[in-house]
Amino acid sequence: MVQRRFLLLILLILCFGVGLFLANEPSPTDHKRTISLSIPANTPQQVEPEKTIDNKASIKSGYQLWLEAELIDKPIVERFYKVDMSGQLLPNDASHWVCVYDHFSGLLWEVKQNDGGWQDKEHTYSWYEPPTEPTAAAEFVANTSNNLESSIPPEYGIAGLGNCYDIQCDTHSYKVAVNDEWLCSSSDWRLPYAHELGLLDHPINYYPDIDTAYFPNTALNIYWSRTEVPSIKTLAWSVNFDNGFPYITEKRLDYSVRLVTESPWLAEELNKQKEKANN
Repeated sequence: MVQRRFLLLILLILCFGVGLFLANEPSPTDHKRTISLSIPANTPQQVEPEKTIDNKASIKSGYQLWLEAELIDKPIVERFYKVDMSGQLLPNDASHWVCVYDHFSGLLWEVKQNDGGWQDKEHTYSWYEPPTEPTAAAEFVANTSNNLESSIPPEYGIAGLGNCYDIQCDTHSYKVAVNDEWLCSSSDWRLPYAHELGLLDHPINYYPDIDTAYFPNTALNIYWSRTEVPSIKTLAWSVNFDNGFPYITEKRLDYSVRLVTESPWLAEELNKQKEKANN
């Protein structure tokens, strides 16, 4: 009897330890429009955003979400579509495009350039995302105005430590610049979550681990994600497109960025084109 109680106690301690570990892992469920990972195999379709849930009740680590996204049986054909600066779909044989629409996830991705401009593939950025909630944002602006850098919470990262052109080299400044340009007719570009980057994993390609027919100029480098590490405020998740693996990295480091946005109008346009072709 004593031995059974001892074994039960050990089991309870192990369960409690695993629970604490998972609770301290990063989770993107605080984002109000996360992409569902329960996608039927080989089914190119618009994926509806999940409803916002209480991530204290059900939490997954950033690594778990990335792994699920990477292991989904993603279709190779009829998935990616080239998009021009005005947000219109282009023919598959178009020689120039600036965005790619992923019909599998419903996301619109930025395409990096190789022209030395501000979207060049070689540019890098430190991780920096100031608060958007009104009260926190007002306090942040006040602290910055008073040069109280030491009082700014570390979860916001560090501004301007990258290497780029014409703008302050951090993720926030780059996001603002892309939105100001209305790239592909959108002003809602953002840093992708780690599991969204995982959806770009290619089943065959490596160096880089992405479909280069639609995503040319992909640097063999680490790309920042929006997924943070709650237990250590100076860290965030990233994905290395040299091999497709995720990493936890210091926000002060300079890495590549590929922005993403939602684009429901492209799903509607694509459905119209398919209906017209079938009639």
